[in-house]
Amino acid sequence: MSRAAALAAVVLVTACGGRARLEDRTTAPALPASAIEKVVDLDFPPGNIAVSATGRVFFTLHPDGSPPFAVHELVDGRPVPYPSAAFKDYQTVLALRIDRQNRLWALDYAGYGRGQPRLLAFDLATNTEVHRYDFPSEVAGFLSMLNDFQVSPDGRTIYIAEASPIRQTPAIVVYDVATRTSRRLLDSHPALLP
Repeated sequence: MSRAAALAAVVLVTACGGRARLEDRTTAPALPASAIEKVVDLDFPPGNIAVSATGRVFFTLHPDGSPPFAVHELVDGRPVPYPSAAFKDYQTVLALRIDRQNRLWALDYAGYGRGQPRLLAFDLATNTEVHRYDFPSEVAGFLSMLNDFQVSPDGRTIYIAEASPIRQTPAIVVYDVATRTSRRLLDSHPALLP
């Protein structure tokens, strides 16, 4: 990277809107360092976390770190592949959620749609897969990125942010759990553009 390009990158990072610098909002920490508790040592950068009503902790390791396993449960202070080390159906999982029906949902963006983007759910009482949905290409195709999601309180609908960082065609994907259908809404709408 040239010096000019590096400087431009710094300006982009520190600029806001009309290239005015952001004000410094640095404050003293709210808690002392002694209040911080180390929970786990990880060999790869963390992704997202989900905590069940009973306190079970699940997390992803960021796909950019190329971890050997995508989803883990924290068991006795150690990361354990979830649902097991033998489960090989994850491609590129980042986002996790636990719904009120005690299901862990994992959203797999499949390497920007180069694989098969899918949604998986596991019953936390039995640790078994109870739901799987492969998104059709017209909803999450090549170069898509199903980035983050939220499950409705009744567990019937899932709302997904399709970030589309490469193609720049972001959308909201709505998935109906009962009918196993998905649709892409607000495709490239100005409200979804950076």
